[in-house]
Amino acid sequence: MDLRRRLIPDMIMLQSFDSAARHLNFTRAAEELHLTQSSISRHVQDLEAQLGVALFNRVRRQVVLTPAGLQFQREAARLLQDSRTMMMRALHTGDSPEVLRIATPPTFAGRWLVPRLPRFCADHPGLQIDVITYDAPFPLAREHCDLAFHFGDPVWPQGECRYLCSEQVVAVCAPQLLPDPAEPVETVLARLPLLQNAGRPLQWQDWLTQAGIERDFSLRGPRFDSFATTIAAAQAGLGVALLPDYLIETELATGELLLLDAPALVSTAAYYIAMPDQSPRGQLAQAFADWACAQVRKR
Repeated sequence: MDLRRRLIPDMIMLQSFDSAARHLNFTRAAEELHLTQSSISRHVQDLEAQLGVALFNRVRRQVVLTPAGLQFQREAARLLQDSRTMMMRALHTGDSPEVLRIATPPTFAGRWLVPRLPRFCADHPGLQIDVITYDAPFPLAREHCDLAFHFGDPVWPQGECRYLCSEQVVAVCAPQLLPDPAEPVETVLARLPLLQNAGRPLQWQDWLTQAGIERDFSLRGPRFDSFATTIAAAQAGLGVALLPDYLIETELATGELLLLDAPALVSTAAYYIAMPDQSPRGQLAQAFADWACAQVRKR
């Protein structure tokens, strides 16, 4: 077989292998892909012949992945997912004259960005906005992203960072937990649980130090793995939470959450807008970054 042909995967064979590997059953793979069991078997055999390695061990009427098969499954699943994403993106944006792809942390997207997007879209009719969320920085060009909102230091792989805003963290709780707004903060904290954010384990300690409170309540209370769940816990009355004020603008305005009478903690890290070194939509991305910075100044 020509080496160049051998290095190009056949998508039908990859789909058959991926399904068989997930189910460890050729019959169930055939049902999932609406093929015959013999077709799945043939596709896997052809793929093994193309690779020159065994992907499955066949033991009686069962199949198990070989070490090579396990490694290849991870790569095949990633390739198939990338292919689906590519097709969906092309189908979804094929008729749009312009597309702007934005990456953002999940809670920031839902709490700050998305509620403001209609204003930008109204000024750019026909623009297609594509928002994705992420947990860790990544090369934007790899995912065809034009920019990303980023909290931390002004560093992004293969990109440049533009300052957006600092972060002010405030102490809040549900109204039923604070019947007397004049109650001293230290008394409130002594009788209520402190909601812990697992991503920022030292936040309460830093806040208490700044507030001049010597008693250490910093590690007491239930723990949550995101701002979204911490906000929900605060709304449910589970305790006092430390939250960035921009994430709870609506709750503070409606009175669903009340501010404790204590100074805000300004985070040492800040929000930035990261853009790839080179982008075909650099001018549009720059216009969006200008707009986002203007939204911050309006606060």
